[in-house]
Amino acid sequence: MAHSTSPPFRRLGALAARHARWIIAAWIFALIGLNVAVPQLERVIADNSAAFIPHDNEANQALMEMSRDFGNPESSAVGFFVLASEDGIDEPDRAYYEQLAQGLVAMPEHVAYILDLQTTPEARELTTSEDGKAVTLMTVLNGGNGTTEATQATDAVRELADTLPRPDGLDVEFSGPVATTSDQLRAVDHGMLLITGVSIVLISLALLFAYRRIATVVIALALLGVGLGTGRPVVGLLGQAGILEMSMFTAALMTALVIGAATDYAVFIIGRYHEARRQGLDVQDAAADAIGGIAVVIIASGLTIAAACMAMLFTQVGIFRTAGPPIAVGILVSLAAALTLGPALLAVLGRGGRADPLPARPGKRSPERRWRRAGARVVRRPLPAFALSVLVLVPFALVALTHEPNFDEFSAQPADSRSNLGYELASKHFPRNELVPEYVIVRADHDLRNTADLAALEHMARSVSEVEGVGMVRSIARPDGATLPEASLGYQAGLIADGLGTASDQITRERPELDRLVAGAAELERGTSEARERMPELVGGTDQLIGVAREILGTVSAMERAVQDASGGTMDLNDALAEMRVLADGIENAATVIAASSTAIRDSTGVLAAVFGPGLRDGGCGADAHCAVVRQALVMIDTATGGDSAQALRDVINAGRDADAAAERMRAMSASMRQIADRVQGSLAVLAGDGSAVRGQLDALSTGVRELEAGVDQIAGGASQIAKGTGQLPGTLDELTAGLGSATGYLQQIRASASTGTASGFYLPAFAFDDPRLVTASTFFVSPDGQTARMIVLSEGEALGHEAFERIAGIKSAARAAAEGTVLADAEVSTTGFGSIYSDLEDEINRDFTLVAIIALAAVTLILVVMLRSIVAPLVIMVWAIVSFIATIGIGVLAWQHILGISLHWSVIPIAFVILVGVGADYSMLVISRIRQESARSADADGPSGGLRLGVIRALGATGSVITTAGVVFAVTMFALMAGGIYLLAQLGFVVGIGMILDILLVRTVLVPSTLLLLGRASWWPAKS
Repeated sequence: MAHSTSPPFRRLGALAARHARWIIAAWIFALIGLNVAVPQLERVIADNSAAFIPHDNEANQALMEMSRDFGNPESSAVGFFVLASEDGIDEPDRAYYEQLAQGLVAMPEHVAYILDLQTTPEARELTTSEDGKAVTLMTVLNGGNGTTEATQATDAVRELADTLPRPDGLDVEFSGPVATTSDQLRAVDHGMLLITGVSIVLISLALLFAYRRIATVVIALALLGVGLGTGRPVVGLLGQAGILEMSMFTAALMTALVIGAATDYAVFIIGRYHEARRQGLDVQDAAADAIGGIAVVIIASGLTIAAACMAMLFTQVGIFRTAGPPIAVGILVSLAAALTLGPALLAVLGRGGRADPLPARPGKRSPERRWRRAGARVVRRPLPAFALSVLVLVPFALVALTHEPNFDEFSAQPADSRSNLGYELASKHFPRNELVPEYVIVRADHDLRNTADLAALEHMARSVSEVEGVGMVRSIARPDGATLPEASLGYQAGLIADGLGTASDQITRERPELDRLVAGAAELERGTSEARERMPELVGGTDQLIGVAREILGTVSAMERAVQDASGGTMDLNDALAEMRVLADGIENAATVIAASSTAIRDSTGVLAAVFGPGLRDGGCGADAHCAVVRQALVMIDTATGGDSAQALRDVINAGRDADAAAERMRAMSASMRQIADRVQGSLAVLAGDGSAVRGQLDALSTGVRELEAGVDQIAGGASQIAKGTGQLPGTLDELTAGLGSATGYLQQIRASASTGTASGFYLPAFAFDDPRLVTASTFFVSPDGQTARMIVLSEGEALGHEAFERIAGIKSAARAAAEGTVLADAEVSTTGFGSIYSDLEDEINRDFTLVAIIALAAVTLILVVMLRSIVAPLVIMVWAIVSFIATIGIGVLAWQHILGISLHWSVIPIAFVILVGVGADYSMLVISRIRQESARSADADGPSGGLRLGVIRALGATGSVITTAGVVFAVTMFALMAGGIYLLAQLGFVVGIGMILDILLVRTVLVPSTLLLLGRASWWPAKS
């Protein structure tokens, strides 16, 4: 069957076939030379890996700014060491911890900084589990998360932990965001060897099944090997020169796609070669004809894939930007190898018919005839075929609408990766997501370390803690997740209640004293009242006294004059007093004489008393004869003397008896006379010397006593008021005691119900800033300049995913809303952390995907327009490529999300789109270009579309086997990605593989031909034919 060829490319094929050995030698030299001169791609990637997260990712920027604000080097490579022992962290474990911390500090080439909070008892609580069996050590590595620097640092710190002598029973793992990313990249790197091996084996089996000739399989594998073997060092060279950005995904994706594309090109060339051999051309001419007939198609194919991949150059997400351009370079290198090495290998290995197509078995239709019959069915009923194909695709396309991107990077790597083991170890002792916290960052233009700002921060923390899905919030006022008890209003109300209770008890204990005070006040009132009543008497008495004193003064003067008059002027009062003393001396002398004569006197008077005594007694004598005689005699004597005798006898008898007493009285009188003389002498000295002053003092006394009267009156009035007030005091204090009891009970109730929770309130007195706990928390939660504060938020659900992203948005909104109306209303509020970074990453992914889709579709469409010289036909290809892609995603969603319960990883759809659109367009382009060629040769067929119908049948017959083989091989290559044990690559391989199968069985076979048939000649518009 004749077919059109491109003369320039036929000449290229002929030249390569004619100088086959030189061409083969040149490629072998290039293969060996490049691999010797240029480091392996993995090594170049390890030395020049780009950041996984875009540099302008808002949350990533916030993370680095937070590091800067807290005085640390800027880095997003955050990780945590977890040390756990089921027996509890003891001294040997702490010694290991200290050695680890010291070792990390001694690795500045790998470690940016560590946050060691085990240095003080107060700080230790922040990183020690509640059960005391585990501690964490925040370790921030150099480089951005996902870079080679961070990955190498991860390996270095793990090696340090593994080489230190470890106590028995202590488990140590390094985990966290940087470890997760590093382990994921390592898993991809390690899995590629297995994936590549499986791919080669599966491709070999598929080719052997399709061609059943070793030489043909060797040619395809040689093109594959040379294309991949030279493409990898070329990409490595460009990466080493800084022209291309690369990551661990670069090698994996480029290897898989280059294997698939190079095999496709080999299958296309071999298919054309077989067609030429069936037409009777010799080996060299067939090789040249193969290149001349297929070069334009595979160049366009290579350019469409390269264009779609180069569209990723404009993306921000690292996995896209570092995968697309290297893949494009690898595809172009493989394309060059296919166009030159392909005909040379055919010319050498095809000699003797070793690469010829197998002849059809007798009685069995050839593959071309089978495909023609399939084309004929479409030609006969294009509309039903079209409708049936659409009905097959639409349900799957609808399922695609249920897609929920999977951002779970933890399960995107093997479950036994060291980072996952670290998460598992931490989850046994710490709250969930302890190693992947979110941070709420508050920046102000002033120092936040004051009561008002801390109250606002606590209000924000409480609002964040109330967001659904938030399990714990740690901040300066709640370092362990709960508000400091001393800062709660309930706690402070309890302190007041304690004070009031103490006061009430004191009042009760002092009540007796109060009662005594009341009694004393009443007594005072009575005393002052009585004093007030007696004051007139005091005033009167004082006036009398003053009058007497004045009379005395006058009497003294009169006595002075009387003495002088009596003595004829020879004596004064002092002389008279002196005479009084002399008289006193005489009396004392007489008393002495009397005392000395008292015995004789007593004896004499005793005799008289014995003789006359009975008769002198009052009363009768009775039977006493002596008494009667004496009394009778005395009567007679008294009668004679006129009654004086009896009385005289009595006086004599009594005088005898009182002699001693008289002597004593005389002595006392003498002493009294002397005292009187002395006192009168002293008074005379005063009165005589200062009589006028005494009179003045008597006047002052008169005035003072009246003032005293007025004062006593006032005192009495005040005492009355005091008595009245103190009398009311017990009742008032009883009421106060009862009130204090009620207030104490109420405040204690507040303490019980409002020390924690939403009713707790917040107030931190100034003295609390010296509390060691607050000082420790301040160093971790507040920047050194005090203008930036951070909170740690631990979620209860997944740390990554749409649920987490909605929670993070809620956290940010809650924090900002809580700041309104406080001193932090103008503060900047942001969030960062693994979840926040991926939340922002989702928007960047969507933006990048939209950009890639537009650029890729435009570039591929333009290439198709140029090649097919039509607008409608390229649009048909692109429309069905998009529909096929959506349906493929639907199948992937159905299989992975709805059946297996694992949503498609967020990177699968963008990468699959680039591959499926590029490769799918290749297959459709090959079919349409062949349909156009065959239709042009059949233009004279019956009816306006007769040439098109025959062109469809012949084109499907000619390309069906080739495209099916190429599609199956490519699909097998993609399915091989499922062998690496990494679900990210497994999902990508599954989706792309299913897409290839769907494309070769439905789109290329039914949809594109039926659409062209329904459009008729309009398919080639604006071309005339």
